[in-house]
Amino acid sequence: MKPTIKQAVIAGIVSTLLLSPLAMERTVEVNVHGMTCSFCVDSLQRKFKKMKAISKIEVSLKQK
Repeated sequence: MKPTIKQAVIAGIVSTLLLSPLAMERTVEVNVHGMTCSFCVDSLQRKFKKMKAISKIEVSLKQK
């Protein structure tokens, strides 16, 4: 089964964060193609806010 956009984004960001040293703070910017509504934005924000390794999340449709 093909992963959803949300699953693919989360998997990519989590793998990036897991490969980085835990003591180092970093910014990760990801372009997501296919996000079309505020539900996508809200869904990603809620999912990432639950992760302890994420201190701040910004999801936007502005650069669509």
